[in-house]
This record gives sequence, structure tokens and C-alpha cells, in this order.
Amino acid sequence: MSGAALKALRTHLVAAKTALTAGDLSAARASCSEALSVDGESYDAWTFDGKVAFAQGDVTGALASYRRATDIRDDHPAAWQGIAEASDVSGDHALCSTALKTLLKMPADDKAVTEDKRGEWRRRLPVALTQANAWADASDAWTELSESGGDDTAVNASRRKAAECALSANDENARAAASVAAAEARRTSVTSASELASIEAAAVRAYDAVPDPRLERALRSFLESSACVESSESSTEYVPALHGRLLTRARARTEATGTAADALAAIEEAEAAIARHSRHSPPPRELTEACRAAALESACALDLGLDAEEEGWTDPGTNDAPTTSSSHLDRVTALVSGTSGMTPTFESNDHNEVIVAAWLELVAGGRSGRVAHPPGSAAGAAILPPGRLTALTDALVADECAKKSESSSGVVTTAASEAAASLAAASAPDPLSPGAVVVGWSAACEASYMAGDPNTALDSARRALKACRALRGEGDGCGRMRACERRVRLVAAESLAALGRKSEALKAFKALNDTSESPRTVRGAAMCLDTPDETIAALKKAASLAPNAPRPIAELGWAMLRAGGDGAAARATRLLERAAELAATPFVPPDIHAKLGIARWSEACDGNEGDKDECASSRGLGTAHASLLAGAAADGPHRAGTFAYLARLYDTCGDVARGAKCRARALVLDPTDSIAGPDECARLDAAGDDAEVLRICGDALRVQPRCLWAAVRLAPASSRAGDHEGAVVALQTVLRAVPDSSAAWEALGAAYDALSKHSAALKAYRRAVEIESNFKHKPDGGSGRVFASTQSGRIMHQMGAVSEAIAAYESALAVVPGHTAALLGLAAAELQRSYNDAAYAPGSAIASAARAADAATTAAAAPGPDAPKRSAVKLLGDALLVIARCRDPAVAMDRGGTGRLDQSNKSSSAVTRAEDAEANAVHAARRARRAYARGVHLDPNTASAWRDLAGACAAEGDASPHDAKTSCRSSAERCLRGALRVDSADPATWTALGTLGGADPGADPVRDIARRETALARAVTLDPRCAHAWTALGRLYLARADSAETEPEERDDFISRARRALDNARAAEPGNAHAWLGTALLHSARGDEGEAAGAFRMASGLGAGVEADVGRALSGLRASSGRYRAADTDGAFKPRPNAGTKVTSAGGCYAAARRAVEAAPADPTARLALALAAEAKGLFEEAAAAFDDATSLSRAASSNGGGVYDVVAREASGGVERTRSRLDGSPTIDTRVGALSIDPTASGESVVASVAASADNLRSTMTAAATARGVFRDRCESHVYVAAVEACVGTACSLAGDPDTAVRFLARAVHFSPGSSAFRGELARVATYTSRGHAVTAAGCLVPAPSAQSVVTPTYTSPEACAIARYATVASTVHAAAAAIASKGGPCTMKDVGTSLAKAYHLSPCGTSGEDAYALLALVAARRAAVGDGGGGDGVRAWESSGDGSPSSNFRLAAAGRAAAAAETVASRNAHLACATLCAASDSAMVECTDTALVYARRCAQVGAGKGPVPATAASTQIARCLWAAGDDAGCAAELRSAVAVGAAPLGFNSATSTPAVVAGARDVAASHLALLLPSGSTGADVSSAPCVTVSQACAALAAGDFKRAESLLRDAQRHAVESTVRRGGVQPYLGSTSRALLGSTLLARSMPTERGGGGEPKCAKEAGKILAKAMRGTKHLLGDGSSLAAACGTLEALAKA
Repeated sequence: MSGAALKALRTHLVAAKTALTAGDLSAARASCSEALSVDGESYDAWTFDGKVAFAQGDVTGALASYRRATDIRDDHPAAWQGIAEASDVSGDHALCSTALKTLLKMPADDKAVTEDKRGEWRRRLPVALTQANAWADASDAWTELSESGGDDTAVNASRRKAAECALSANDENARAAASVAAAEARRTSVTSASELASIEAAAVRAYDAVPDPRLERALRSFLESSACVESSESSTEYVPALHGRLLTRARARTEATGTAADALAAIEEAEAAIARHSRHSPPPRELTEACRAAALESACALDLGLDAEEEGWTDPGTNDAPTTSSSHLDRVTALVSGTSGMTPTFESNDHNEVIVAAWLELVAGGRSGRVAHPPGSAAGAAILPPGRLTALTDALVADECAKKSESSSGVVTTAASEAAASLAAASAPDPLSPGAVVVGWSAACEASYMAGDPNTALDSARRALKACRALRGEGDGCGRMRACERRVRLVAAESLAALGRKSEALKAFKALNDTSESPRTVRGAAMCLDTPDETIAALKKAASLAPNAPRPIAELGWAMLRAGGDGAAARATRLLERAAELAATPFVPPDIHAKLGIARWSEACDGNEGDKDECASSRGLGTAHASLLAGAAADGPHRAGTFAYLARLYDTCGDVARGAKCRARALVLDPTDSIAGPDECARLDAAGDDAEVLRICGDALRVQPRCLWAAVRLAPASSRAGDHEGAVVALQTVLRAVPDSSAAWEALGAAYDALSKHSAALKAYRRAVEIESNFKHKPDGGSGRVFASTQSGRIMHQMGAVSEAIAAYESALAVVPGHTAALLGLAAAELQRSYNDAAYAPGSAIASAARAADAATTAAAAPGPDAPKRSAVKLLGDALLVIARCRDPAVAMDRGGTGRLDQSNKSSSAVTRAEDAEANAVHAARRARRAYARGVHLDPNTASAWRDLAGACAAEGDASPHDAKTSCRSSAERCLRGALRVDSADPATWTALGTLGGADPGADPVRDIARRETALARAVTLDPRCAHAWTALGRLYLARADSAETEPEERDDFISRARRALDNARAAEPGNAHAWLGTALLHSARGDEGEAAGAFRMASGLGAGVEADVGRALSGLRASSGRYRAADTDGAFKPRPNAGTKVTSAGGCYAAARRAVEAAPADPTARLALALAAEAKGLFEEAAAAFDDATSLSRAASSNGGGVYDVVAREASGGVERTRSRLDGSPTIDTRVGALSIDPTASGESVVASVAASADNLRSTMTAAATARGVFRDRCESHVYVAAVEACVGTACSLAGDPDTAVRFLARAVHFSPGSSAFRGELARVATYTSRGHAVTAAGCLVPAPSAQSVVTPTYTSPEACAIARYATVASTVHAAAAAIASKGGPCTMKDVGTSLAKAYHLSPCGTSGEDAYALLALVAARRAAVGDGGGGDGVRAWESSGDGSPSSNFRLAAAGRAAAAAETVASRNAHLACATLCAASDSAMVECTDTALVYARRCAQVGAGKGPVPATAASTQIARCLWAAGDDAGCAAELRSAVAVGAAPLGFNSATSTPAVVAGARDVAASHLALLLPSGSTGADVSSAPCVTVSQACAALAAGDFKRAESLLRDAQRHAVESTVRRGGVQPYLGSTSRALLGSTLLARSMPTERGGGGEPKCAKEAGKILAKAMRGTKHLLGDGSSLAAACGTLEALAKA
């Protein structure tokens, strides 16, 4: 700046100063402006301008000028002083504090920055900072000011200001943290205002725990200064924010960390706060509440006031010395009880005060670890009486509810509701701290447990543990468990055990022991173990951990006493005495007294009777009486049991009155007591007072619904009273409590049985058996299992489940082999099974009867006067009588005395087998006679016993030789007359007498018949509903009518009487088999053969026996032969094999005859019936053998007399000649034996395996099969094995290339085993290749149309069997239908195939067979749509007609779509079937839309890719047809080349032209291949075989126009096809027809003129016509009327006309 300018500047500044001094502010401001105009960067000019502006009142302008000056120079105080003054006036305290801080940083001098000014600035700075809300800096400034000195009042004021500012700074930070927490809560969820307030409060409390050195230093400095001031002046008012903030923060740190250091620091702060305000009397309320809250939090953190975990034991893992813990406890106790000058009460509204009161009570009285405080004891309950415990719980629950209401979500609030909530919150008590909640709930938990309320204790423990987790966080699970939390978990585990939740309790105790073992945890775990040995071992461990702890020792003694054993009572007494000695200070607990008294009494009871009497009469210290009295004197859960044992003691010493009073007192105290209750019930049972028993048990069950002893005793008492429903309810109660009580399950089964609820009874008995089988160590040997099994067998026998009943009886006998009831039940069940099998399987009946006889014999040998010998010998006789009446030639009986059966009788002669059977019958009848005679001896006054003996005598006579019959029948008559002497009104006896034949052969037959008629008339008079008597009377009349002595005019009268009698018999019992047999004989006598055959069939089906079966066979065959003759005469009916009705069918006659032969092997008539039935069925080998047996048997019988046997012999001889001639004329069957050796004793499976092993050699197979048939016939083997042998022969014939003979044998296999889908399927497969039959014929005749009824029959008794049957039926139907589709030459049309497939699909739509059925059904529909086959109703949806009977375009496309969809379902599993279905879809769509058809054809190519040449060739030719139909000749030719490349050797194409002949040939090849694509399973042919390849090559030659080569190839293909058909039984039966059709087409093409694309050889036309005419007969149905073959024939006809 120049000198002139500087001079001008100074001049202006001087003028401004002069004007300012003169008060001319305007002139001063103008001078300043002029100065600034001279030099705008002049510090002095700007500073002076600021002063002038400030003087003018322009504070803003002044501050602007001052700031401009400080920008120019910031180290001069003038401008900063101006800023401080101006900002102070403007209220910008922050700027003011900044200016003051800057001034204080400047160095002092003697002018502008003097010490006085600095002091002034120092005093003004904290005020400015405070006014600027810069709380932290203000606190520091006030602290610095207080340290600068001054009087005590000023210093104290500065320290107070510093503390207040530090508090403000801390609060501001806390609010910021709360705002962050609230913002996060709003971001993550929808929160209400109350929820936000709760979140903010929690954040503030958390911030209080964060260390703040400035705040703590300021507060401590202020409190120390205040203490000095208060010591000289009057005490100031208590301000919680200042005086209690350190205590609040210490408590917050304790809540957050829970460490001992922080807890002790909180205690120290509380003590210091009390000391600072010691002059206050009483201390301020706020201080008292704060000290209590801090003390409770510290008590929780330090685990104070918990008392010993187990009295007499010190935890070795405790770190703190006992004296240290005691001093801490004293300090906390003093804080919580002495701060307010009065003891905390439970009536206070302050929740903390209530918790403190409860905590002090438990500290003073002791907790659950005291030996004197067992659960439910009076001493334990007195620690915290119910009222106080309720007050404590109410306070805790109220606090919990208040916290929940604050944090409740989802509530819509308004301004009014928020205001009301705020007002309520202001008036409500302060919320409890987490530590206080833990202390409160843990105190409630232990108090409830000691009071005997485990449910409440468990709930309180749950809440206490929740509070512990909230206090320390979920992650604090490592390290040693806190003592308070451990105590809560311990009490919770003991509460679970008290509630019976033993498994949960044991798991909890194990978790505690894993952390740290203690006597109490080990003792608690021991009480939850299952077995007494485990419990005692664990209690010994607990006692070893604390040798001076009385409770584990007492529990060990009690467990030993309850476990029992030799010397257990004495050992228990010693242990309980030791426990009483350890617990004697100040007194022995009453429960230990009671247990000791019981142990002393039990020890005396283990001795002799004198010891027991002495113990009962002893009085005074050290006696059982004294201990029991001491135990009974105090309340507790032990008291009822103590009175019960006192009652036993008084009863023993003869003081019955006192004993009764003690029992009554025990039941008043505890109606469920397990000693007094059973004792009183036993006394009442002895007195017969069931009403009182019901009352006592009812009272117990009302108190405890699962009281076992009460329910067990209530059940029999209710049953005796007739209340079985009540017994069921009681036993169900028992089983809910003890589900593994076999006795309860048995009693429940008996109750259900009494109520006739047999299914429920069986379930109960079954459960009892299961339980008993799991406890094999029971000393009773599993008697419950025997009882339950026996009763189960009885019920199942009554319900008709004989096999299950037998299994139940055998289960009982497996446990106790000689159990009489089980033996009798087994005998009865086996006998019933023999009755059921007698008519159909005599061998099985004899085996069952033999087992019944063995069981009855064992039961009859049972010792003792109460043994049921009468029942046993009755069952024995019945079983032996069954053996006598069933004559099985395969069973021989050991007649040496044992009566054992030998089922390996392989005698070859029918006469020998018959003689053996008769001898067996005689021997069995004699044994039955002895058994019944023993029964008569045991009970001679029972008519049924005499009647049974008569039946045995009659059976012996029937089986004995002729000379012995008279004696046996005389004995039978005498027995029946003896029965009449006992009971002359017994209709059964009169019936037996009337059916008994004459004893004396020389007696007058007329008198004998009259005697019998009189007896039967007496029987029907006594019982008009006696069907047996009416039947016998009817047959007697028939005998009179057939008698030679009866006059002709009397015959009709006797027949009329017989009709009426038999009608009455059927009316009395419609299902009586013998009544129907008599009816059949009646119809025969009247000459009505048809009715007779029907009645014989009914009688045979009901099991009337041999006579009915023989009549069924002979009458059916006679009626059947009559039908055949009628058919032959008029020629209108040509019967198939097995034709006729159910009555006249040869199969039914054959089955009946076989049953007759099995039941009566010595009856030649039965053999003759079997031979005739077998001859009618075409079983000539079996017929011949039966005729031979009939001849030999009739000759043996005729030697003893009897003209009828001569007739049978003559008829049998004629039958032998007929069948032998038939067998000799059979070209197929070689019956010579010797090629294969078969063991006659081998099993059926082994024989079948031997036959199957020779299947590769037809002659060997035939020989082996003939041998096997003979073996099976001699052994009367099952038809299943016979069917398997016939199937083996059929398979061998098929392999040998003789399908016609194979069909014959397979049909026989199907006949013997009609339920075998394997035999049916094989028959359908082979029938496809026969010369006269097709697969569809086999399907129609041998595989009936499937239906739900055809598989849901009594044969299939389970859902699994029904499912298998459905699957087999559907599989057979699909098999046959596929073959029919391929053949198209049989009587079955496509409509019939569709019907069969639809039924199969509806029967079983699931599985692979169902999918195949649906795919084939879709294929049939598509083909029918393509060829215009109208009509519906065949299982395929009816066609939508277009008016002319053909399908509409929509339907053709729909059928194509369904076929394509069906193809997709099977594409992954059966590519061939999918390709065939897609080709059919393409054919159906081609009529309407070639594009759609082409899509399906190309999809066929995709599916068939890589699946062999046939699918690929079919797809390519189908694509070619579609392209040809669309007019794409070039594309058609290309596809044909592709077909040749895939299906044949590569051939060159000389021309790309597609001709109609080429396309027609391609279609013919495709049609032939489709037959191979279908799942007919016909041969498993190789589709790449020579004939197939040759035909494909010929097709390629046709496409190339090489007719001669095509002709040569086609002739080779036809020759190969014929050879293959002959060699393999018709592997490819229609390939020859296809090659023939192509050959005719080729010759036709050669005959056409060259200008029309032909070969120009007219002479070929004649041969073409012949070949095409033959081909049309085999392929017309396959190719359709619009095929190229038909077109070729039409062309040929046109040429011929030309």
C-alpha cells in the first residue's frame, strides 16, 4: 500500500473513532466505509466497523465484520472479543464458546490478554457451553473451573454443574442409542408406540451399563464436595438423578454382566449412598427402592441366600470361602432390610419389596436342601405360608403382565388410548429388574416344591429359567452352571419326578450331573431309575458323596426296604437309624421317623411270629411304635402310610379297634393309600361287603383316577355285582397307569368276554400274551400268558376261526405243556377242523382228529379229583370216531397200541389200500368205544354218554367184516336203550335208534322197519324241528317204497310220505346236507333225473358225504350224456368240451367223484364214478386207472356177496377197454415208463422239477409226465402239482414245434389250476400259432372277460391277493388282445378287442398292465377311426358319425390325439408298443390332416430311434406314406431309402421317383412289422432275422423299379418264413402272408405296360391274381379295404376284363 493510501486509511479510522466517541454512529460508520474503500483487507477497519455496527444494534452486521476481520488475522483478540460479545447478545452460544476458547488459547500479555480478562473468559466459557448444549465440553469446563479455586460454595456449585452437564451428555447419548434401536425396530417390523417406548427404555438401560469415566468422575467429585458441605450445613434434598445415578449405573452393569466384581461394586455403591444420607430418617423412598433393587441384583449375581444344596454336604467346587459368602449375604441382608428402617412386607405395592420379603424368609428359614424340608412336609410349607407364596406369585405375575402389555404388538392405538396408557404406566410400580425376577421365581419355585405342589413348582421353575436366559443371554451355556440356575433346574427335575414324569426327570438329572455331581442330583436320578438294583446303586453313590448328609442315607435305607430281599429290612433299619442320628439337630424329621418305624416293623415281620408280636407290643424309645407315632404326629405326605402301618401293628397286637381307627384315618388323609386301602378291602372281602369295597375304591379313583390298587379291586367287585361295564372302566384306568400289567389286560379281556365283546376281549388277551412273553423271569412261569392264550382260543373257536384258535392253544401249551384247559380247547378246535375237512379232505381231517385225540388223551391223564376227565374222554371218543369214519388210503394207523398215524402209506393196490383203510377204521372205532365207555363209567346218568357209545359201536360195525357187524349193532342198540332209560324224552336218542340198522340179520325186515319208523316218529313228536329225524324218516319211507314186498298201490303212498318228511326236514334246517341227499333220492325214485341231479349237487356241496358225491357225479354224467345225444340227433348244437350247466358239467362231476374216492377208498361205485367223469373230461389215463381200481374193488366186494358189485365190475371192465383203445390210438402221448426214474416218495415239488428238467426232449418229458401222473394218482396229490406237470408237457410240445398238442396239454393245466394266470397266458401264447385257432380264441374261452366280481371271490381273502388277481387278469387280457390285434384272422373283431381292453383297464388302471391296456385301447380306437368302423358301446367311446355311418373328422383327430398321448405313457418302457400306437394315430389323422399325421409319424421315429430296425423301419415307412399323401414325392423316396438303410442291407436307388406300387409295398412291409411291434409276446422273434431283412430289401428293390430282384427276394422271404414257422412253432406266422402279398404286387407291376411304369410282361398277371387272392384272405383285416393290396386286386380285375 502506498504512503498516501496508508495515510488516508489512518485518517478515516481516526475520524471513525472520533465520531464513535462523540456518539455520532452514522458518521463513524461512514468513516469506516471510507476506510474500507481505501483498503478492503484492513483488519483494523473491519474490527472498527464491527464495533460501530454493534453500537448501532446491528448484531448481524457486527458479526459479519468481526468474522471478516478474523479471516484476515485470527491471532488478535480484538475481533474475537467482539464476536464473543455479539454472539452472546444474539444467542449464538456455540459461536460464543468458540470465540472464548480461541481467546483462552492466546498467550497472555499486559494489554489485550491480561489475567483478569482470561479469568473472565474462563468463567464465561462453561456458561456458554452449557447454553450451547455442548454437555461434555461444558462438564469439562465446569470441572476445570472448579479446580481453579475459590470458596467452597462456588467450587461445589461448579462441581454440581459439571455433574449435571455430564449427566446431560450421557442422557443425550442414551437417547441416540434408543433412537437407533427404535429405527431398526421400525425398519424390521410393525411396532406400536408402546412397543417403541419399551425398546427405547431397554436401549437406555443398556447404555447405562456402558462405562462413562467423565460422568463417574464428575458425579463422585460432586458427591464428595456435597458431603463436605452437608457436614457443615443442613442436608440438601435428595435428587435421584444426581445422588442415585452411580447406584443406578452400578446396578445396570450388574444386570448386563452378572460378574461378582460388578455385583460387589453395586453393593458398595448402595452402602455409600446410605452412608451419605445417613442423616435422613427415614432415608428417602427413592434411595430405599434403589438400594433394594441393587441388592437383589447383586444377590442374584452372587447366588446369595440359596442355602446348602444338600444339608450335610459342602460343594468342593465352590471358589469363595464360606465366611466370604456369609459376609456378602449379611451386607445384602442389611441393605434390603435396614435401609427403610422397617422390615419389608408382603402387603406392599412395591414388587421389589415383596420379593425381598420372600427372599428374607427363605434365608432365615432355609430352603429345599434342608433335611427337615422334604416336599409336602409341614416344616417346609411353613417357610413361606400359602398366603405369602400367593402374594409373591401375584407380584411376579403382575410384573410379567405389565411387561407383556408394554410390548404387545398388533394393537391399533389412538391418541386417547396412548394417553391413558401413559397415565397408567406413570402410576404403576417400577418394573422388576431381571435379577429380581430370577430371585423371585426361584424363591416361588422352591417354596412351592417344599409345600408339596410340584405342578406350581414346575411352572415357577420354567419362568425362573426363562428369566435366567434373559439375564445372561441365550449364548451363556458354557462353563460351570450358575448356582441359582442349577438350583432351579434341580427343583424342576424333582418336580417332574414327583409328577411321575420319570424319563424327563432322569434326563434333567443327567444334565445336572454332567455339569457337576452332587448328592442331591445323584439321589434324584436314582429315584427315577427303573429297577430297584439300579436305584440302590445310585443311592449308594449319593451317600458316598456326602457321608454326613442324612437325606441320601435315609432314601437309601427306604429303597432297600422297598426292594425287599433277605435281610433288607435289617439293613434299611440301620441306615435309617444313622440318618435319624445325623438329622437329630434340632429334631428328627417326621418322614424319617415314619420310615424308620416301618423299617423296624418290616424287620420284625421278616423274623418269626414271636418277633412280630414282640415288635407290635413294644413301646417306648427305639421301638417301631414310637417312630410311627412320631411320624404320624406331623403333617406330610408320609402321614397316611404311617397310620396304615400303625393299623397293622395294632391289628397284630390284638387292638382291632385302634387298627380300624388308624386305617380310617389313613384313608381320610389319603384315600389312595396303597397300604390302608388294600388292607381294608381285604377285610371287607372276607366279610363279603362288596358295597363298602366299591365305596372305598370309588373314593380312591375320584381322588386319583389312575389308582392301581383301587381299580384292580374295583373290577372283581363290580363283576360280582354284575356291573361288567364298571369293571371295564376300572381296568382301563389301571391300564392307563400301568400299561404293561398283564393281569389287568387279562381281567379286561374277561370283562369284555362277559359283555360278549369278543373282538375287544381278543385284543386284551393278545396284549396280555405279548406282555407276558417279554417277562420270562416271572416266578409264575407265565401263567397269565396261558390264561390269556386259552381264553383267546376259546373265543376264536366260538367265532369260527379254528386255525387261530389252535394257534392260541398251542401258544398256551408251549408255556405250560400240561395245562388242562388248553389241552381240552386244542382238542375241541382240532376236532372242529376235522369236521370241517371230513367231507372234502379226509386225510387232513384224520390228521386233525389224531392231534385232537393226542390232546384229549393228555388231558384225560391229568391227576386230581377236579380234572375234567368226562370232557376229555368225550373229546377223545369224538376224535377217534372221526378217524373211524374217514377212510384215507394214504394214512395207515399203528395198531400196536399207540394209535399213531403214518401218512406215508404208498401201497399200490387199490384193494390193499381199501383193506388198510377199513382196518384203520375198525381200530379207531374200538378205541373210540373204549373212550366212550370210560365216559359212561364216569357219568352213567347222562343220555349223551350212552348215545356216544352207541355211535362208536355202530361205526365199528360199519367198518367190520360182515360177521362182526351183528355184534356191534347189538351193542349199539343196547347202549341206546340205556340212554332211553336215563332220558326217555331225548329226541336225539330216538333218532339214533331209528337210524340204526337191524342187529339180527335173520329178523323180520318188516318188523325192523316198523321199529325204526316208531322211533323216528317218536323223535319228530318230541322235536318237530329235528331235521335229522325227518330226513331219516323220509329215507325210511323211500326204502319201503323200493322194497320188493311193497305193493304197487302202496309205493305211491310211501313216496308221498317221504316227500312230506323231507320237506319238513328242509323247512326245519334248509342247509341240512342229508335232507338234500334224501330229496335227491326221492327225485330219483320218482324218475325226475334233472331234479335229482340238482339235489345231488346241493347235497354234495353241503358235504353230505360219499353217497351224495357219487350221486352228484353219476346223475350229472347221465344228464350230460342225455344232452349230448339230443344234440347229436337234431344237429343244432355241437357242444364244446366241458359243456353243460353247473349240474351237468363234467368238471363238477369229476370233482365230486374225486371227493368220493378220497372219502371211501374201498367203495367201487365211487371209483367207477371217478372213471366215468375222467373219461367225460378226456382224462383217459386217469380214467383207465380208475376203471382198473373199480374192477379190482368190485371183484373183492362181490366175493363177499352182492350183485350190485358184479354190475360195477362189468361196467368198469368195459370202461377199461374204451380208455385203453383211446390211449393206444393217440399219436402224441407216449405212456411207456422207464426213460426217467422218479422217486414215488419224493415231494410234489421235486416230482414237478424232475419233469421240467427234461423239457428239451419231448419223449423224455412225456415219459416222466406219465410216471408223475401215476405217482400223484396213488398219493391223491394236489391238483396244483398235476397242473404243473401238464404245463411242462405243453411247453415241451411247443418247443418241439407241435402247437396243437401243446394247446391240449396246456388246456388240461388250466383246468386243474384255473386260477393260474401263468398257465392261461402260456395257453394264449401257444394258441396263436395253431393251425386252427388264434390267441383271441384262447382269450375268449380260457380267459373270461375281466370284472370286479371275477377277482373278488372267497378265494382271495386279502387285499394283496385281490390286487395280484386283478393284475394277472389284466395282464392275460392284454396279452390275448395284442395277439388278436396282430392276427386279425380269428372270430374276434376289433370291436370285441376294444371291449375286452376297456374292461381290463377299468378293472386295474394302475401299473404296467393298466398302461398297456390303455395304449392298446387307444390303438384300437385309432385303427377303427382310420378304416371307418362305426358303432360304439364296446368300451371305446362311440364314434361321432358324420351322417353316413363313418367317423367324423373331429373324432378321427381326437382318436389320433388319444393314441399319441397313450403312446407317450409307455414310450420309456415299451418302445415297440409306443411306435405301433403312434403309427395308428398317424393313420387316423391322415384321413383329415396330413400335417398332423406327419407329426405323429416323426414322433414315432424319435421313439423308435436306437430300439432296433423294426420300429425305425415302421416309422420311416409311415413318414413316407404321409409325405406321399401330401404330394411330396421326393421326401417319400428319401424316407424309403432311410427305411432300407435301417432295416436291410444298403441298396442303391436308381430313381428318386415314388410310385403308387412303391408306397403300397412300403405300407405292406409296415403292416407286417406292426404285427411284430405289438406286445403279444408270441415268440420273442428276432426282428432282424433273415425273412424280415429280405422283405425290407425287396421293398427297396420295388422302390428302385427292379421288379425281378424284388420277386426273387420275396420268394426267398416266403420260403424262410414257412421254414421258421415249422421249426419254431409259428414264430412269425403272418410274415409269409405279407411276403406273398408283396410278391403278388410285384408280379402285377411286371404285368403292367411299360408306359405306366410296369415291366411289360402280361403273362405275369395270371400268377399275380392267384397269389393276391390267397394273400387277401390273410391280410384283408390287417390292411383294410382301402389298402394297396385291394387296389392291386382291383387293377388285376380291370386288366382281366380288358
